[in-house]
Amino acid sequence: MKEQETIDKFLQLRAEGKSFDKIVKLLNVSKPTLIKWGNNYLGEIAKLKEIRYEQILEKYKLTQEDRLIRLAKELNPKYALEKH
Repeated sequence: MKEQETIDKFLQLRAEGKSFDKIVKLLNVSKPTLIKWGNNYLGEIAKLKEIRYEQILEKYKLTQEDRLIRLAKELNPKYALEKH
């Protein structure tokens, strides 16, 4: 893997919350190098974490909305005809 590809993968793994020890095993890069990258790319990692967090919230929101609609339909079949 080329260095920039490795760094990109590292950033993604850190944004997912993976530990340095886990990333060492996955990427076969020394822990001191990963720590250095972590310090050099703090902003990028934070942005990726925020994006990931927003994606999780959106997924949860849709899942929760789906459940509420299904429950409303079960409780009141008339709701299904009026709303959907």
